[in-house]
Amino acid sequence: MGLGLGNAVSATEGFGILSMASICPILAVLLMGLYIQFKQKNNLKETIMARDITYLTDVFLITCVVESGLADKIIDAATSVGAQGATINYARGTGIRDRMGLLGVTIDEQKEIIRIIVSKEQSNRVFESMYLAGNLDTPGKGIMWMVKLDRVATYIPKDVIKRAGG
Repeated sequence: MGLGLGNAVSATEGFGILSMASICPILAVLLMGLYIQFKQKNNLKETIMARDITYLTDVFLITCVVESGLADKIIDAATSVGAQGATINYARGTGIRDRMGLLGVTIDEQKEIIRIIVSKEQSNRVFESMYLAGNLDTPGKGIMWMVKLDRVATYIPKDVIKRAGG
């Protein structure tokens, strides 16, 4: 095709004309790709703008690591003072009470990790009830800590937000 076009316009070299003839489809594909990418970004922005994200800011994460089998008792204590739920993960760990045998070799022990997100108002009450329910004042029973979270986002029904004054 490029050679036939070159002969028609009395060009001695067909490669340049062939290159020029193929640049239009390449540019068309590139421009179409840019257009589609632009439209997708705008659609994503519109979708994000249309959805409301409710952020909770005065919340704390309480994490408690205890011996296997104690999590249910600790969660019951936490929910009895207002916590809404918990996440439990299972892990292996070692501690100072796990040393046994002739050489003092540590033995892996099954652990449960409890995580609960609570409001600032509930944080101390839930923390103390979990600590006491897990007998964490006994050496080797476990450890727990609480950290303030910068921001939490989850689905909250609109009627709950209205009742809370948000």
